[in-house]
Amino acid sequence: MLRRLHPALLDSCHRLLGPRPVYFIGSTRCDGTPHLCAATNVTAISSSPTLVTVALWPEWETRDNILRHRRLSISLATSDQVPAVMVAGHRYTGRPLPPQSDKFSAAGLTPLLTEPDYPAGVANCIAVLLCDVLKVLDDLGDHDVLVTRVRSAWADSTCFSQDLVLDVNRRNPLLQITGQRFAAAQPTT
Repeated sequence: MLRRLHPALLDSCHRLLGPRPVYFIGSTRCDGTPHLCAATNVTAISSSPTLVTVALWPEWETRDNILRHRRLSISLATSDQVPAVMVAGHRYTGRPLPPQSDKFSAAGLTPLLTEPDYPAGVANCIAVLLCDVLKVLDDLGDHDVLVTRVRSAWADSTCFSQDLVLDVNRRNPLLQITGQRFAAAQPTT
């Protein structure tokens, strides 16, 4: 039975929209080296053209890297990549990691460089999108919303039908319930 939540819980209502898929967000640092973070605030908002929003904390290095270069990669994580997600999202998960660390190496991930001048995606993910930033909404809340257009995409062809429907019997996307609690997308039948 549904019940109205106490107003003090309204700032936690985003959890009611979960679990949410986990993504690795790739960016490029000032010195040209790849950078990575983990995020769940990613949503497709248009099919033609394909537009995707990514919401990031303004204090994160990833956000600054993306705004500097106006490009990012989005890689859909798998259920076996929880340890790598914990490293890539080290600030959120409370894992110690020295500043300017190579998160790809620290997380045991392989960069996937697919196009010049675009940030590396993550090899062995289910799919990778390369995106250009179209707009930044930085006055709505505690996250900045980046509206992006997908320039190109890669997918694990063994996991998708020809019309790009994922077969979760083959690979399970990682879902974040909250904090360090995760689940795997599973088939219902």
